[in-house]
Parts: sequence; C-alpha cells; structure tokens
Amino acid sequence: MPQIKLQLGKPVEIERADSTITIQGIGKLVFSQGSVEWWNKSGKVNYKTFTWQEFADVLQANGTAKKKKAKPA
Repeated sequence: MPQIKLQLGKPVEIERADSTITIQGIGKLVFSQGSVEWWNKSGKVNYKTFTWQEFADVLQANGTAKKKKAKPA
C-alpha cells in the first residue's frame, strides 16, 4: 500500500479512520489509508470507491493539464 500524505498548510497524518473533505453543493471525498470514496451531493446511495492507485489513474485521465511555472532563481 502506498504511503499517503496530505498537506494543508502543514503535513497531516492520514489515519485508518475516515477523513472527509466536503465540497458544498457538489459532494464529499472520504479517505483513509486504504481507499478513497466519492459521495455525490445527495450522499445517500451510489457512492464510488477507489484504491489510491485507481484514484490517481482517474485524475491522470481527466481534467485539464497545466504547466507548472518555474520558481525564480
């Protein structure tokens, strides 16, 4: 299993217990060391669950690619 790290201004330890990021009006992302779940805004049924690798694959396959700006020397 990959080591999972989260940084929100400072590093946050990802535990075995679920943590949640809520996006108002859209849904919520529930995650722990083992998996990631996406709950749509109704939040009642039909959530999607991913391993961390599957979640990374979904992100790689979707979205808009952006170039990272170089830091000034």
